[in-house]
Parts: sequence; structure tokens; C-alpha cells
Amino acid sequence: MIQLKDNVGMLAEAVLYESVPEGLESLKGDYPGSRIYKATGDGSNVKGQITKKMWDDGAPMTVKFGPNKSFNTPKGEFWILETDKFWYYRIKDVWYAIKGGSNSEPFGFEY
Repeated sequence: MIQLKDNVGMLAEAVLYESVPEGLESLKGDYPGSRIYKATGDGSNVKGQITKKMWDDGAPMTVKFGPNKSFNTPKGEFWILETDKFWYYRIKDVWYAIKGGSNSEPFGFEY
């Protein structure tokens, strides 16, 4: 069910359709081995952390993520950063972090 594509394919697709959200590449630099993917969300309710606090480059201030709360994943396509422990994504001016990352199967979206 998980469809992984390499970073090169994702970045080439970004040129054709839309750009990767500001700050995602910077955040990637903080997590060696992390990868950026285009995901397709189904609007599922999940638990995770949220922050609106960002650095000047658009990356989230990870220490400013709040406590776990419920929210819905986006419906449709969006960009994610997969690390060993979290999936991160940005929708408008809000960053989301869902615990799991490459060590578990995602829920609420495919990538």
C-alpha cells in the first residue's frame, strides 16, 4: 500500500506541479537520512503535534511543537518529510508532526 519514490523523482515532480513548501528542505538538513515525498491524504483523524513558530527560513521550531492533539490529515496531495521518528508537513502557516516516521506504516496518507 505504501508507494515510495526516490527524492529525485519527487523533486522532478515538484518542478512540474508545485514547489516543496518553504522550510521543508531546511528541516531535512537537520535530519540526516530523511527524505521528502509527495503524499496523498485521506482526511483521517490522527494524533500529533502542531506549531506556527518558524525560523526565518520557514523551518519549524521543533522545540515549539505543542502537546499531542487530534487533527485531520489533509485530503489530496501534500509534501512530507519522513525522518526515523516523525513525519513532518506544512499546510499554509502551520507545521504538523506525526510520530512514526520510517519506522512504522503511515496512517491517514500514502506516499
